[in-house]
Amino acid sequence: MTIFGNFGKQNAPPPTNSPAQPTAPAKRTRRKTGRTQVYSVRVRDGFKADILCLQAELQIEQSRLPGRARKISEGEVVEQMLQAFKASRTGGPDQAGAMMLSSEVMQGIRAIADAERITPAEAVERLVVQRFAQLGLALQR
Repeated sequence: MTIFGNFGKQNAPPPTNSPAQPTAPAKRTRRKTGRTQVYSVRVRDGFKADILCLQAELQIEQSRLPGRARKISEGEVVEQMLQAFKASRTGGPDQAGAMMLSSEVMQGIRAIADAERITPAEAVERLVVQRFAQLGLALQR
């Protein structure tokens, strides 16, 4: 026996007769979205389904826009709901996003938006700007 006989073998795995195991493919790393906070709360039955339905509606609106389609997340839906709720309570500058309109008016807005392939918000904005110009009004600051 030589003094070098066991050198380096203390932590080595025991020899095996089996062929080397193939390694699993490397996992794809997820792209960071910048949204890292998790907000988990208990809600009534059906709340998540309502959010997913609203998310699907917003996703369809986005897909109709030429060249600007993007994924709408559940978190974005909840954030928009919070923004509209805050605006309706405070009467702030974003209050237009929280206006209560009759279902007939909303159907008309959606019809115009679908015909022009824009979002309902853009349809309302264009109509208001056009009428504003027709009346010759100027913004007051």
